[in-house]
Amino acid sequence: MSKTLFEPGSPTFNELVGNGKIHDVPKYQRDYSWDTEDWDDLWNDMEGIPDEQIHYMGYVVLQRTTDSRRYWIIDGQQRITTLSILALAVIDLLRDWAEQGIDADANTRRMKILESNFVAVETAVSLTPMSKLNLNRNNDDFYKSYLLRRRKPTSMGRFKPSERKMWKAYEFFQQKLSQKFGSHPNGEVLATFLEKTVGDKLVFSSITVGDDLNAYKVFETLNARGVKLSTGDLLKNYLLSEVAKTSEHDLDEAERMWQSINDALQKTDLPTFIRHYWNSRYPLQTKTTLFKAIKNEIKGIKNVFDLLGDMEELAVVYAALDNPASDIWTHEEHESIEELNLFSASQCYTLMLAAYKHVRLVKPDEFVKILKHLVVITFRYTTISQYNTNIIEQEFNKTSIGIAKGTYKTAREVFHSYEKVLYLNDEIFANNFTYRAINTNRFKTLTRYILCKLERQLSGVLIDWNDARLSIEHILPENPGSDWYIYFNKDEQGEYVFRIGNLTLLETGKNKDIGNKLIGDKLQVYQSSQYFLTRDKTAYTEWTPSVVQKRQAELAKLAKTVWKVN
Repeated sequence: MSKTLFEPGSPTFNELVGNGKIHDVPKYQRDYSWDTEDWDDLWNDMEGIPDEQIHYMGYVVLQRTTDSRRYWIIDGQQRITTLSILALAVIDLLRDWAEQGIDADANTRRMKILESNFVAVETAVSLTPMSKLNLNRNNDDFYKSYLLRRRKPTSMGRFKPSERKMWKAYEFFQQKLSQKFGSHPNGEVLATFLEKTVGDKLVFSSITVGDDLNAYKVFETLNARGVKLSTGDLLKNYLLSEVAKTSEHDLDEAERMWQSINDALQKTDLPTFIRHYWNSRYPLQTKTTLFKAIKNEIKGIKNVFDLLGDMEELAVVYAALDNPASDIWTHEEHESIEELNLFSASQCYTLMLAAYKHVRLVKPDEFVKILKHLVVITFRYTTISQYNTNIIEQEFNKTSIGIAKGTYKTAREVFHSYEKVLYLNDEIFANNFTYRAINTNRFKTLTRYILCKLERQLSGVLIDWNDARLSIEHILPENPGSDWYIYFNKDEQGEYVFRIGNLTLLETGKNKDIGNKLIGDKLQVYQSSQYFLTRDKTAYTEWTPSVVQKRQAELAKLAKTVWKVN
C-alpha cells in the first residue's frame, strides 16, 4: 500500500460486511446523527429497488489495519450504522415470529444465519460471537448493551442525543418492517428482503487506504470533485488520539474544545478554517498537505491543547470575517470587512487572523489601518486586475508568520512586507482599470460600490452602495434599440455595455424615464442628477466606443486616488 494511494471498489452491502469483516469507527469520530428524514429517505430508496434494480449509496472510505479482517471506517459510519440497525430490526422480527410459533425452527435458523452475515462473526479461536461493527466511544456501549442484546431502555432521558437517535432508528425500522411484512408473516420473504434487497442491491463506491495520510489525500481529492467528506473528522481523530496517549481524563476537555470550535464556526467549513488558521502561523500548506503538516508539528498533549485553545479563541473571529455586522467589529472595522467580503477576499483571512490576535489587542488603530490596506491591495490586485490569488496567499502567509513572531507590529511594517509584490503601482492599476468590464447582472453590488466610491471622491458625499434606491445606469443600454447600431455594432455592444466607462449612477425614477434612448435624449436627465459622476462626467453629445474608452480612462485616474495606500 505504500506505493498505492488507495484501492477502489464497488461492493454491495453484503460484500462490504461479509466474509468475516469487522468495521471499527475511530473512537473520536462524530456521534450517530441520522434522524427521521434520513431513515425515511433510505427506506423509500429501498422500496424503489424493484424498479431501479440497484440503489447507489455513495462513497465509503476505509483504512486497513494490521488485522486483515478489520477496517477503520474513515467515512461512511452513518450509513453503515443505520444499515446495521435495520438488519437488527429484521432479525428481531424473525425472532418474534419464531417465539410466536410461526415457522419456529426455520425462522430461528434464518435468524442465526442473518446474525452471522450482518451482525456478529464467530471465530474458531474464541468460539464467541464478536460484533461486526464497533462504534465510537460515545455510542459503542449503547449499541452493544441495548441494540445487540435487544434490551429496551427503561428511560431514554438519561442517554445521549446520539444514543436516543440510534434507538429511534431501531423503532422506525421495526415499524416499517411490521407494516410491510407483518400482515402475512413469512420468514423466507423477510430474509430475502435483507439478503437480496438490502444486501445485494445497495451498492457503494469504496476506497480503501493504508494510512490516515492517504485517507486525507483521498478526502481532499473527492471534495475537489464535489463529494463532501468529513476531513474535519480525520483531523479531530488525530488530535484526540494524541491526547489519549497521555491522558484519557483530558479527552472530555479536548472534545469540549473541538465542539466549541464547531459551534463558533456554525456553517463555516471547518477544514478551511483550520487551513487558514494554520497558514496564519506556519509555512503555507495546501488542502492536500495540511494534514501531514499538522501531524509533523503537533505531537503530544501540550501541543494539542495549545492548538485547540488557539483555534477556539480564533474560531469566533473567523466566523465573523464574512459577517460585517458581527458585534466584534468596530464601526471602522465593519466598513473594511464589508468591502473585503464584497471582493470575496478569503485569501486575506490568514493575515487578518494573525493581525487580530497579535496587533488588534495591543494597537487597535493599527489593525484598522491593516484592514484598509488590505482593501486597497485586494481591489487593485484581484478585483480590477484579476491577477492570480496564489501569489497573494503566499505573500500573506509570509507576513502572517512575521506578525505571529513579532517582526511586524504596525500597519506600516505589515504593508512594507508585501508592498513590492502586491501593491500595483498607479500606472499598472490605472491601465487595468481602463479596460475593466463588470457584469452588472452578476455583480450589481460590486458595481454600485465602485461607482459610489468614485462619486464620493468627486462630491465628498458618502453614499451607501447597498441603498436599493440607487440605480446603475447603462449609458449604452443592455438591450439597445436599432438606433444604437449607428454607434455600436453588435459585437461592440457586447464588449462595451458592461465597461465601467459605460456605467454611472442615477436615481431610480429617472432611470426608468429615459429607458433605451440615445445619449442626446438622456443628457437633460443626466444634468438634473444629484450625482457628480453623472452630471459632470457624461457631458458628451454622442456615445461611441472611443468615448466610452475616454471616459473610463478619466475614471481610472480618479480611481488611483480612491484606492490608494497613503
